[in-house]
Amino acid sequence: MSKGAERELNNIGNRIPVATVDKIFNIKYANAAFYSVMEEDYFHSVYKILDEESTERLKQIMDSLTQGESVEILVRLKKQQKYAYLSVEMKQNEEFEIKLCPAGQIINMLEKGQVDQERYRALLSLLGDALFEYDDSTDVFKLYWMAKEQDIIFYRGSLDVWMEDCIREDKIHEDDISTFRDFCRDLKNGTEHFNYKVRNNILLSSKFMETVHISGQSILNYEGKMLTIGAFSIHNSVTGEREDMLLKEVYMDSLTGIMTRAEAENYARRKIEERPIPPDYDGKPFPEKSVALCIVDIDNFKSINDTYGHRFGDEVLREVATILRKAAGVKGIPGRVGGDEFLMVLEDIKDELELRNILRVVRSGFQWLYPDKLQPVQFGSSIGVAMYPQDAENYDSLYNIADNALYLAKAKGKNRYVIYDVHKHGKVLEGDYALTLVKNNLVKHDVTDLGKMIRELLREGKSGIPDFLRTLAEKSGVDRIQLFIRDFEKPLYSYCAQGIETVDANMLRDPHYLMLFRGGVYSAVSNVHELEYAEPQIYASFLKKKIESRFQYLILAQDGSPEGLITFDVCKGPIKWKQEIIDSMVLVCSVLESLVQ
Repeated sequence: MSKGAERELNNIGNRIPVATVDKIFNIKYANAAFYSVMEEDYFHSVYKILDEESTERLKQIMDSLTQGESVEILVRLKKQQKYAYLSVEMKQNEEFEIKLCPAGQIINMLEKGQVDQERYRALLSLLGDALFEYDDSTDVFKLYWMAKEQDIIFYRGSLDVWMEDCIREDKIHEDDISTFRDFCRDLKNGTEHFNYKVRNNILLSSKFMETVHISGQSILNYEGKMLTIGAFSIHNSVTGEREDMLLKEVYMDSLTGIMTRAEAENYARRKIEERPIPPDYDGKPFPEKSVALCIVDIDNFKSINDTYGHRFGDEVLREVATILRKAAGVKGIPGRVGGDEFLMVLEDIKDELELRNILRVVRSGFQWLYPDKLQPVQFGSSIGVAMYPQDAENYDSLYNIADNALYLAKAKGKNRYVIYDVHKHGKVLEGDYALTLVKNNLVKHDVTDLGKMIRELLREGKSGIPDFLRTLAEKSGVDRIQLFIRDFEKPLYSYCAQGIETVDANMLRDPHYLMLFRGGVYSAVSNVHELEYAEPQIYASFLKKKIESRFQYLILAQDGSPEGLITFDVCKGPIKWKQEIIDSMVLVCSVLESLVQ
């Protein structure tokens, strides 16, 4: 073997066992790592360290190899009784290069590599610089900012297109355009080292130009191809000082350390724009280059804040962000929409199983987060998912569908995920919550029309109540309206498409039942299944009456005790009681109360 070949093997170091052998696998040269696997007892032939089955398989493979061809097999080491991966490549002059790596060593190397990667990412995140890479073999330029596990990508594509777009869109100071072109030329030419100062607003997309120090160098990647890497460092145009926290302040949520809503939405829009729908797309789910939009809502977060305080609530939000970041992994990013709502953008999901596995990671993470402390408040996650391009062709429509799927997850009892399926859930229109299981959204309600009805009722007095209730029920999609006063066995007035139901007077004295009114005079239960675990007795009572959603209004006596009740029941599926509907219902009930008192 030549001295050059020996040096090449030694350069690999002691991490990967490498050797050059002849056609009967006698060792001609090996590095120290290889001899550590061979041990002193087996100095001459690789065959001696393998069990009989591995030896026979290796002989058959070697007979079929041609020059330049390589193969990898799993073998068993005879003395150590361990498995290893063996790579064989046929070189010139009937020589073979082999690489032998025990399976445990591969795992250790992967784990060490992951730790190293996390360390380097943490260091680069702390520096606060934007990074760039340019591959001259593909003409792909990538400009991004590394923030923990997330990469905020400002651009990825053709270098020439990026350069001309930046100039055309006035992102470069007019006095620095020539310098900017010089920087792009150095990227193209693979200049070994370069440094520039360019005033621009590429990273911050504002009207103000920041001074950016650009430095870079060219290296050879693992394939021996030229790769130019470097950093964009923002400096204050007035003081000249380095702004190492500026990107973090603009793009990251200050509490949770993940993307802001604006940046998460921009990320999703970019991913969709990068994946134009091919002309031959037939609508099948999970095509290549798909994007999944997942809206994640913390169940009963208000109860957590009310029970344990806002400081603990903030801690929960930070932990939830960590769960989402780990679940997304290399497949995407999470962002905080606001309050207790998050967004997770996933890309290139190959099938529903992979998507469900990621969603299970989220649910499992919630399940094991403070399990004893948060169990009483029914802590969990409701998730709505929509897919591009099968569900929608643009971000806004996709978000609307995912939001509908989220509401459906809550309507089914919370702590679950719903992946939207048009065949199961029906078509979703812009701003529409009318999924198959979320019907009767009071969409026919008209405030002006309601005002006319109330004026007519006040003119007719008590005698107009029956007609008023019937018309109101027909317009709102409510199945049953009942007004009880003092006698809860029989309603004083009612409209009942689903049959009259009595009210349990004892329940009106139950503190748990009165908690539904939250200290006020009305209660809006959009989905009775939300009560299944929190209030099982009330839940059973509602189910017995076939109630899916209920709005109810207390009529109070002078001493503050319940004297009457007005109920609006929906029995054909849950509805979402929107605030404008609640306000109208309270008005209606106060008018009815004044007429019957």
